Amino acid sequence: MNKERVVITGFSAVTPIGSNINDFWENNINGVSGIQNISSFDIPNEMSKVAGIVNKIDIDKLHLTNEEKSNYDRSCLFALSASYEALTMANIEIHNDNNFNVHIASAISNITKMEETLKKWSDNGKHSIPHINENNSYLNEWFKFNTVSKILSDYYKFNGENSVIATGCTGGVDAIGYSFRQIQNKETDLVLTGATEAPITPLVVSSFSKINATTNDFNDRPFEASRPFDIDRSGFVLSEGCGILILESLTHALERNATIYGEILGFSSTNNAEHMTDIPENGNSISIPLKKAISESNISIDNIDYINLHGSSTPQNDIAESNALQSIFKDKASKIPVTSIKSQIGHALSASNAIEIVSAIKSLETGVIPPTINVENQDPRCNLNVITKSNMPSINIRNIAKISSGFSGIHSSLVFGKYEEGSKND
Repeated sequence: MNKERVVITGFSAVTPIGSNINDFWENNINGVSGIQNISSFDIPNEMSKVAGIVNKIDIDKLHLTNEEKSNYDRSCLFALSASYEALTMANIEIHNDNNFNVHIASAISNITKMEETLKKWSDNGKHSIPHINENNSYLNEWFKFNTVSKILSDYYKFNGENSVIATGCTGGVDAIGYSFRQIQNKETDLVLTGATEAPITPLVVSSFSKINATTNDFNDRPFEASRPFDIDRSGFVLSEGCGILILESLTHALERNATIYGEILGFSSTNNAEHMTDIPENGNSISIPLKKAISESNISIDNIDYINLHGSSTPQNDIAESNALQSIFKDKASKIPVTSIKSQIGHALSASNAIEIVSAIKSLETGVIPPTINVENQDPRCNLNVITKSNMPSINIRNIAKISSGFSGIHSSLVFGKYEEGSKND
């Protein structure tokens, strides 16, 4: 069966450095940091006190009721806002009973509302076991495991397939990859996809701090806390945000004369089957899905012009990622431009890679690669051409590889490029 080509016709992001695509991109290429101190709750001194926080969400355009604003988790509001801009960019009429599929990733779905409910259940922490009666049943508030995709589908009147992808930190890439497969296999023509997270809560912050995943070395200097590939990196910075893409079959996009911003060419996801968090430094678990995604794309590794890295700012992952690129690209690994925008926005779990793909689409469009900030002394074990403020190129970018790794032990890669007439992968 001939496979359908899959193109990108709309995209948007809500991030700590901008809650619409224009603000996000301007701050992204200028190397602005969205990391700040957490002020919404108290944190012990030995824990990480910094995070990438979204300061403003444009929800007035959504005309939500007060009840909806109150009941929706913060991650849902991010997704509603980003989806609105992405659909507008795609020139798709909203609230028109479109046969859209909706596939959104979230590593910790609805966690904000869950923690609020737990406080209510325990009488603000005074009791461990709640007394449930007709006046304080919070089942409707808590058990919304499909909240994000369901709310998006209901709000925009989309009647297609609906799911939440829960593969951890690779979720954004996986949701986009799953959507790509559906369109490629002619199961649908339209998918709204991406990822959203709002994990800046006491439980999540405490949990990541307890396993020493997040850094507490820069509590007094939050802008410097996220530093991928720098010798002084000591853990990632937790963050929040959302990235949304509109994917279409090429046939459908051409029929309605849509503007095409890029084409998905290949996807792969694998499980390292070793450990959830202990990524082998040899990089094999990262190189395998990247090789598969490039192979599916039917382009030479020499035609990868830019790699948008996972770049979490953890000592182990950055080395593993570097070794993976060395094994695939050999001598070119130290020359091909790479970057990690987690240095600016932090690690928003599954939403990070969706936001990073939005950034990469803008690079595809403009030829500008945003900088990795805080690389003051690059780790010699990470022998890569990390783009910083001092060496930002402006080049013709035709093909981009996206790498993602997760605490789930899953590793995923996506390859996409400029749309050109005549299939790249026939």
